[in-house]
Amino acid sequence: MRDLNTFITKIYIKFWCLAPVASKAAWNDLKLLQQLQLFPDRDISEATSRKLAGQLWYLSEELILFTVFDSDVGVTTKRAMLKASMETEGGESLKRAEIQLSSMQQKTLADFVLKRSKTVFMTLGVPDGFLVVDPE
Repeated sequence: MRDLNTFITKIYIKFWCLAPVASKAAWNDLKLLQQLQLFPDRDISEATSRKLAGQLWYLSEELILFTVFDSDVGVTTKRAMLKASMETEGGESLKRAEIQLSSMQQKTLADFVLKRSKTVFMTLGVPDGFLVVDPE
């Protein structure tokens, strides 16, 4: 029970409080998964990581670019994301990200961005010309 309480207070609460903020959602999911992988209790770490891995809607190619509006994401990361949105082709379109948990520590937000990630703005009727402007 103590390990569960430690997990909730040191990891889960912070991310749960940030969950309703759409521009932070992808960053939130990625950082939470990375922290879950490092949690010392392996049973809690593995169970929570597997559960969250099935809920990665915000890391999907369709929603990932909302992260460029997150003030906590650095300019370097945003540049890499915008570059990927211009250059990176993708395979089959997915509604949520599918990841290998063993590689989560090396993942960045840009790893989830594809050329077709920009279509979310077209779907919403928002011109995407801002995606070619430097985020700084």
